[in-house]
Amino acid sequence: MSEPVVVHCPSCSKQYRVDASMAGRKAQCKKCGARFRITENRGYDEDTICAWMSEGAPRSEAFTDAPPPEPAAKPTNGVAHTAKSSEHPKKPAHSKKPSRPAARKVPLKPIGRKLTGSQVWLERVNEDGANFEFPTVVLADDEVRSAFPCKCVGCGSKTALRVNLICWPDRMSGITAEKRAAHQDAVVGTHEDFGRTTGPALLAQLSKQPNVRPPFNLPFPIFSCMHCHAGREIIADVSMRNGNPTCRLSVKSLALAVDFFRACGGRNTAEYQRLIEARDLQHDEWRSLALEIRERVSHWYAPQQGEHFVQFYRDTDFGAAETGQSGMVLTDRRLVCKKYAACRDFPLTETGRMEIRSAGAVANVRVFEDGQRPASLKLEARDAADLAAHLNKLGCPWTVIR
Repeated sequence: MSEPVVVHCPSCSKQYRVDASMAGRKAQCKKCGARFRITENRGYDEDTICAWMSEGAPRSEAFTDAPPPEPAAKPTNGVAHTAKSSEHPKKPAHSKKPSRPAARKVPLKPIGRKLTGSQVWLERVNEDGANFEFPTVVLADDEVRSAFPCKCVGCGSKTALRVNLICWPDRMSGITAEKRAAHQDAVVGTHEDFGRTTGPALLAQLSKQPNVRPPFNLPFPIFSCMHCHAGREIIADVSMRNGNPTCRLSVKSLALAVDFFRACGGRNTAEYQRLIEARDLQHDEWRSLALEIRERVSHWYAPQQGEHFVQFYRDTDFGAAETGQSGMVLTDRRLVCKKYAACRDFPLTETGRMEIRSAGAVANVRVFEDGQRPASLKLEARDAADLAAHLNKLGCPWTVIR
């Protein structure tokens, strides 16, 4: 097989990779149905074509010179038919050019960057979630902007959803990166307000974002419940790759990332299988808490940038129905203690002291800070032991007295 070449539809700019031996044949775009002739040109690779499309530079004639459809042959015995590739029409007497067989349609295979059938590629999976990239021109694709499923980006709930829009802070006028999360948390309406529609039907009801340059002003909906923050779950920005602007999406929930990638056409790729494996191995302690507990804890605990939740410990002075109103939250950076109206943070990087005094199934836990009164809570004895073990695992320089 000869070396493949890259062509694109002159009507909708859909890209395809075909074998060079197909040059001169006719093809039909799977996306818009336009017919065009394949022209061999090895001088243009995928990155070059993406650069033209994103920067608005003129396209090469080699990719836009598409002949009009062939007219149907005259009907014979009242039945219309079209010329087949095996038929050789007669050469006109006045023409000096040799006749050519009629062109055959060639099925084309859509391509993305490294991923067959997907315009979005998975760049990496790390502690921040799944990180996707795609050329900015892909934002014009309704299918990609409809790819997030109708469930909360935080907890996965499918009821009482609100509609948020992904925002691109570095392409917005007057919006700083620090205000990005608050802007993305802005609700444009409930899912009920839009008739619970999905896909293009929902996009048709959403307005373009003001003060944003195209194509970043196009609505890109995601969903959240009243307890979760969309701006903490999905982070969007634009970076330069090979001199071209490239969209980047960081999706914290790997389960949500799997749904998004599948809807973008990444199902039959090695990257999709890798994402599935990472999702199955991921265990998120925060999302494992009951929704009502997370709601109560969120009133006094908010994660810092780059901080990872480790565990929540219930204050036994409060009943089961009040779980989350008080207690301790341990992260990889600090211990947050909440008791009635008092809420205090204790950095794990600084020296400190903790006393654990068990009395049966309950333990009195006190955390000391120089010059301050200790924070005191009651935990289940097994929770207190788990807290001490986690502090040791995190390398906390505290003195723990038991």
